[in-house]
Amino acid sequence: MDRSAGKVTFCGIMLVLVLGIGIHLGYLYGSMYYGYLKMEEAMKEASLSVVTEKDETIRKAIVEKAKDAGVPLKEENIRIVSDGRTKHVEASWSVTLNLLGVFPRKHDFRISSRQGK
Repeated sequence: MDRSAGKVTFCGIMLVLVLGIGIHLGYLYGSMYYGYLKMEEAMKEASLSVVTEKDETIRKAIVEKAKDAGVPLKEENIRIVSDGRTKHVEASWSVTLNLLGVFPRKHDFRISSRQGK
């Protein structure tokens, strides 16, 4: 009788563990960068309306889109600067990933857009 047919090997357990960690990390980083890409689109839209809209309206619209994208962006992290001809909108936020509950790692994001007249 062959007893090795139902045996769980150390290599098999390690393979499943490594694959599980890889999938977990892919999900964490993928969702984080997906939010960044969604915010990039929102900033492009904001750059079109930055000249005609009030600053407070723009801030609220960007924060709403951030909530929809799952990005932890607050109104105080949005800057709107005008130098006469150009308005510049910049948003920044940080995301802390706790990798496997052991390795916290902070990622900083910044998106800016320009609209000139």
